[in-house]
Amino acid sequence: MRSDLDSHFKASDFAWLVEKDTYLVPGCFKQHNDGANDQVNTSLLYGYIDWWLDGESVPHQDADQIFQGTGIQDSIDDIPETERLPLSGRFPALWFALLRTTYLPAGAKILWTIITRNPSGMPDSTD
Repeated sequence: MRSDLDSHFKASDFAWLVEKDTYLVPGCFKQHNDGANDQVNTSLLYGYIDWWLDGESVPHQDADQIFQGTGIQDSIDDIPETERLPLSGRFPALWFALLRTTYLPAGAKILWTIITRNPSGMPDSTD
């Protein structure tokens, strides 16, 4: 299943994050973390905001039906597991993109957007 996040995620752009040489060869991390991927990082974070936080095209399940089947009402169950799995698989790239983007001029806006929103379907903590 392809999520909307995948349209912003190209595994080849982040493959170096899981290669051991990135961390064991002196200067390798710095070579990859040189700003060449800043547009990719920013795009990935905006994709995360649109898809996961704003819930664009994320299907929601019927919470009452889930409660009747399990006896447990957990807000995360509102979003099907098939939609949560792409997030889990992309988390290392999202985390790196977030850390890297905080150093960019647009970073403050992106960071503020992420920290002030709950994922789609989750209750608002201010309620």
